[in-house]
Amino acid sequence: MAEGVTAALQLVSNTHWSQEDPATAATKAAQLETMVKELDVLKELTGLCREGSASTESLAQFFHALRRVPGAGYGVTEEHSGEEWGAVGTRIVQLTAHGRTSESKAVVCLHNLRSALPGMSAQSLTLLVQDLLKAVNEGSTVCGKGSPLEQLFPNLLDLIARKPSVPFTRRGTAALSITGQEYRRNALGQLVSADLKGSMLTEVAKVLREVPLDGDILQKFLAKCVHQFDAMDLEALPSLIYQLLLLVNRKDSVVKRLLLCSVCSYFDNLDAGAQELDESDRLTQTDSLRDPHFNTEELRSVEGTVILQINFAVTQDQRLGKDFLKLLNGSIAISPFSLALLFSLSRISYLEEEAFKLLKGAVSSCHNDESR
Repeated sequence: MAEGVTAALQLVSNTHWSQEDPATAATKAAQLETMVKELDVLKELTGLCREGSASTESLAQFFHALRRVPGAGYGVTEEHSGEEWGAVGTRIVQLTAHGRTSESKAVVCLHNLRSALPGMSAQSLTLLVQDLLKAVNEGSTVCGKGSPLEQLFPNLLDLIARKPSVPFTRRGTAALSITGQEYRRNALGQLVSADLKGSMLTEVAKVLREVPLDGDILQKFLAKCVHQFDAMDLEALPSLIYQLLLLVNRKDSVVKRLLLCSVCSYFDNLDAGAQELDESDRLTQTDSLRDPHFNTEELRSVEGTVILQINFAVTQDQRLGKDFLKLLNGSIAISPFSLALLFSLSRISYLEEEAFKLLKGAVSSCHNDESR
């Protein structure tokens, strides 16, 4: 780091504020404030970020030091513009989006950057949004607390949506000015149109829960997730399905039906495939035909987890439960998954009567088919 930044950080790190008498602590705090003004620590740090030489360790140390100074604070002020924080933010996104740092350091940097967002200009906010979208399109795989997408994207879009106008540029066109709400919708459209796979689908589902979402964008994202079911590891599906259940909670029946029908149909097809493999093994008395990647025990375990998640979601949203029963009554074939789901839903008091009716009807139908 530059000499001035190092000097300011050393002053704080060598001071045990809780052990100092009030007069000494006040003197050292004033000394740091003077150093900040004279050396312009943020400006130096901004220069390092623009050069691409600032590390998350130095950024985290900088934020940690400023937090330890009693009453000093270091937000976006007239002396320290939003543009400078924007450069710092771009560097933080670059370092954290692809897992180039530990989660603990990433969390420190992202938390402090999020606190600085309200003071940034519209241009700085939109540049950070584009940095995040670029990271997603480049295959960012960082999820959880250290994810810049999860920690920053909803806050950025909320702040942008409040602004009457923001700069907007499309490839090959001149810069435009659009409303903040128009920009938010466009950014969400770009996000769900990205090449999302695996854990990033789950990560994006978490993000979308935190922002207002138009129905067409939500349906597009759900369709993308359903299309990726077959490409995902079986054990990764419950996490994604759970986030999708939370995402469609309180939404209209169209998107709920799309999700519920897709989940049931997917597991019904897996059940049918498992039954065919079991029948082939029984007839040939060999496992030679069994797909080595298909594990029936794992399938049953994943189905059980998904059923528990649906059960929990239904207890939180009665309309979702009623939509499920309508779906099972009309357009879903009877399978191990759908029967287990019905038994699970029948334990919920407001669904008990209707669920048992469907179970009786399913048993009678199967018996009649066998008798023919």
